[in-house]
Amino acid sequence: MTSWKTIHISDLGRIVTGKTPKTSVKANYGGDIPFLTPSDDLTGKYVPKTNKSITEVGLSEVKNCLLQANAICVSCIGSDLGKVVKTTKPLVTNQQINSIIPYEDYDADFIYYLMLIVGGQLNYLSKTSTAVPIINKTQFSNFEVKVPSLEEQRRIAGILGAIDDKIENNRRINDNLEQQAQAIYKQWFVDFEFPNEEGKPYKSSGGKMVDSELGPIPDGWSVIGYGDAVDIKGGGTPPTNNPEFWNGSIPFFTPKDVSSDCFAIHTEKSITEAGLSNCNSKLYAKDTVFITARGTVGKVVMAGCSMAMNQTNYALIGKNELSQYFVYLLTIALVDRLLKKANGAVFNAITTRDFEGEQIVHPTNFVLGKFIDIISPLYQQVLSIAKENEILATLRDTLLPKLMNGEIKL
Repeated sequence: MTSWKTIHISDLGRIVTGKTPKTSVKANYGGDIPFLTPSDDLTGKYVPKTNKSITEVGLSEVKNCLLQANAICVSCIGSDLGKVVKTTKPLVTNQQINSIIPYEDYDADFIYYLMLIVGGQLNYLSKTSTAVPIINKTQFSNFEVKVPSLEEQRRIAGILGAIDDKIENNRRINDNLEQQAQAIYKQWFVDFEFPNEEGKPYKSSGGKMVDSELGPIPDGWSVIGYGDAVDIKGGGTPPTNNPEFWNGSIPFFTPKDVSSDCFAIHTEKSITEAGLSNCNSKLYAKDTVFITARGTVGKVVMAGCSMAMNQTNYALIGKNELSQYFVYLLTIALVDRLLKKANGAVFNAITTRDFEGEQIVHPTNFVLGKFIDIISPLYQQVLSIAKENEILATLRDTLLPKLMNGEIKL
């Protein structure tokens, strides 16, 4: 690394600390400008669809904080400290994120990968304090890093970027498959346009509808409680002060493991068999549906392998061999219904009572079987692609430090 030089992060580009428009002004929010915060999914290379957006009115309050494409955003607070994403279009971040707008002498993709290394170091250092970890703009700007020539930066970024491009392409494929599955679910079980005996849309082709508590439904279908179709199970956490319970082979799902993927495969934490025996969670099978019940509320995923979970989630398991894929899609629709009922109110938690008080339309076994025949291959493909991404991410994470410390020379 003789050709590498030591500089400060502030030498890489202009440092911008985000800012939040006044939340008391409704006109500031709900526009077309993405508003990135640490609560968004920061697991991929690029900024995802953000949970919040701001208007031009909101932007006028924080206009000096507008980032363009190719800015590198680093979360600098709490348990998300050190997570990094790259922008692809103009956006604003909140004050918990410091961003780098690269100077011409530095490659934006290289800075992204460099910040992954820095982010890991910052996260480690933050754990030496009992207070909520936070890195301010001055500390961030003054952090020392080593960088090679622009030519070598581009070579390193090219190798790592090729892997990330494949991961992002796989994610787009999975997003498309997920959208297909949800569209088919809506067509069949919301619009009641499942194929009739002649292969035509049932309702619009004159299929018989009967009255129910939820309005007209297809003849032969029924209205039941959500809890009559789905078992709702809880979780728990082993004592954190006993090292014999942690870092084992059993994935341990928490809300932090929710991403834009519909399957959870990799979890930040894992427990041992002893840990499983000393908590209120059981080992839930692959395809078990998890829903986050506190903190980040209402996020729904499926287990990509057997795993335990903490007490801030529920595990949802279909009764009478009801397909987990159907449970997953049904639950997403139910959460949407609960949010609409809340009419903009903040959801601090979802309880079993919320589920048990909801009625659902239950199709005939024949229609449900036909639906599962179509949906199962889609989700099996999604899981296969998600597992491929795990392998690719492991390869990238193995190469990353070796390229950044000069162990692998280009």
